[in-house]
Parts: sequence; structure tokens; C-alpha cells
Amino acid sequence: MHGARLARGSSGGLTRGSHIPALDGLRGLAVVLVLLVHFVGNTQPWTAFDRLLVKASNYGLYGVDLFFVLSGYLITGILHDSKGSSHALRNFYMRRVLRIFPLYCGVLLLLFHALRLAPSIYPPALEESARHQGWLWSYTANVFIALRGAWALPYVSHFWSLAIEEHFYLL
Repeated sequence: MHGARLARGSSGGLTRGSHIPALDGLRGLAVVLVLLVHFVGNTQPWTAFDRLLVKASNYGLYGVDLFFVLSGYLITGILHDSKGSSHALRNFYMRRVLRIFPLYCGVLLLLFHALRLAPSIYPPALEESARHQGWLWSYTANVFIALRGAWALPYVSHFWSLAIEEHFYLL
């Protein structure tokens, strides 16, 4: 996601052009919510306070929704601002490719190829994901997970959200 750019127009309304710090704050809140659900959500509660904390942390799932809403808003704004300019779609897609693909592909190469060179640290559960890595390389992990009806890609199931985002970009 990109920082939104809005500025005050002559009429006092917002127009595209400058950074909105509040959206960074919302992004930070989304990160905290997602981290809470991942690090606290499945914890075994022992006390009433623990149960309350675990229950509250499960609302962290809304952080993912917040990321998607922010991403949709910001990407739609970028596309709207570039409407009518020459090569707008080509430039948009090239920015996405250069921003996401190198890191994503690097992580997949590391997990499925480089880690195999060190068998002592290669997690056995990662082998299941390696068998189905085609779904990850093709940005269709979300489809695989939906077909299985479970988080069926150990260590990399979270890449479903990148697949959804890529589908959004294509749409």
C-alpha cells in the first residue's frame, strides 16, 4: 500500500497530492491488530484476564479487512489520478511488479530452494508447501486454500492476501 496524497484545494476540499498521516496511523493499527491475532489469538488462556485478552485479540482479523480497504482506496486513487495520461495502466502495473515481485519471488526462492541446502534447518512442514508451490508462484494460493478449505500451506498460507491483492490489481 502507498501513502495517500491529498491537498486542500482552493475551495477547501481535499484533492489528490499530499500525504495523509492518518492513513499511516490506520495502517499501523491494522498491523497491530493482525499481530495480536497471530501472537495472542491461539494462546491457551489460564485466567479470566487471559480469556478476555485472547477473545479481544481475535478481533485482529479485522486488521486484514482494514488493509484491504486502505489498499483499495489508495490504489483506486492512484488509478483515478492517472486516468487519461499516456501509458497509465502500463506504468501502474510496472510499479506493482517492481514493488512486489522481487521480494515475493526472493522469499519463495529462499524457502523452496536455498533452505534445502541446509537440511538441518529445513522445517519438515515446509515440504508440504513446496509440493504445492505452483499455487504460490502463480499468485493463486488463495484458490488453493479455498479448495482445501484449510490453511493448507504451512509457513506460507498468509500469502493468500497477496494473491487477493494481485487479483484486485488485475481487475
